[in-house]
Amino acid sequence: MLNFQTYICLFDLAQLENVNLDSLEKLRKASNESNNSLIAFYSNANFVSTKSLFKGINFKYVLINNNSLIIQGVKNGSYMAGCLVGLPEKDKAVLNVIRSGIISGHAIFTLPDVSSEYPHGAATNVSRKEFRNAINLAIMKVQAQGIEFDLAAKYQENIVDVRTCKIDNTDDFPIPNLNEATGLLKTVLQNRTILIGSFGDSNSIDSDEGDEEFPFHSAYLNAILDQFAQLRGPDGNAYGRLNIERIYARSSTANLLRGRVYMSEPYFVIDNVYSGSKESCRNDSDCVEANTVSGYESCINNTCVGYTRPVSEIFKLSCLTYGTESLFITNKLNIEHVVINESNIKISGGVLAALILLTVSLTGAIFLLALMALKERRGKPLFG
Repeated sequence: MLNFQTYICLFDLAQLENVNLDSLEKLRKASNESNNSLIAFYSNANFVSTKSLFKGINFKYVLINNNSLIIQGVKNGSYMAGCLVGLPEKDKAVLNVIRSGIISGHAIFTLPDVSSEYPHGAATNVSRKEFRNAINLAIMKVQAQGIEFDLAAKYQENIVDVRTCKIDNTDDFPIPNLNEATGLLKTVLQNRTILIGSFGDSNSIDSDEGDEEFPFHSAYLNAILDQFAQLRGPDGNAYGRLNIERIYARSSTANLLRGRVYMSEPYFVIDNVYSGSKESCRNDSDCVEANTVSGYESCINNTCVGYTRPVSEIFKLSCLTYGTESLFITNKLNIEHVVINESNIKISGGVLAALILLTVSLTGAIFLLALMALKERRGKPLFG
């Protein structure tokens, strides 16, 4: 009986090796075979950028815009896996982390200036061009000093170095004097306040991204604005520190298109698509301007919809602020502590080794006793 139970335990260990989803290959296979193949993605951009990894795989997904809820759902078995961009150190002991190899770039979104190509753009009196140049210079100065990686280390954020702007000539970057700024830059410098489009519930005063994420993003934005405060035109007068006012919405880009905010947060993902503002509407004229017959996006089923295209064709993007690699997480199965199928006895790896040794010893002893009895019957004692 003992030998039978040991055999079952060894069989389970082999099975556990197969079902411990610690690689992309195992996750793909399990997703295709399991009835519980629900994978939680942090955002639609997160899903869009990684779905090619599951080409031909039949799986279901859900968008959960909160890292903590994804981690909790994976731990309690609600999701087979989660896809996010960072994991607290304390969770790495109980969760497998599978690298996707897919890097997403992040940037600040601003409006282009109005034109026939960009009918939704900013009017001349609120032109974003000078403002965008100043923000880009501030980002370049942050990156030249490696401040973003200092912040990432402090807040345990998973970022990678992805840049689109050179950082070795920031002193030669042209910006206007404080009192000669035009467009949106003039408005911002006069009012001393910058309106930021943030992802969250409308009319909220707090971000709902998750406690482990927001401190990094907030600190990064502050670092950019600290560098902005030190910018000077040819006359040597510093721009000064701006106050931050965040406007939260589930569709922050709609607020940007409407001119309700001046720019997005630095964490917006660029490898994404735009398919309309998604605002509520009754007719086309309730939607933002677009290159269509009506001159507006289409109001379909009371929702503003535009034709799908890259976000870079709708917005002006800043220098990339940083990159992130999408990570998949799954429950880590500890094969040193398993439960025997035929009972509820928990056996550790050390105890299992002892049981195997004992089983072998008993089997050997039984064989020896049987051999001795046989020799005795034949009158040829084994030790006589």
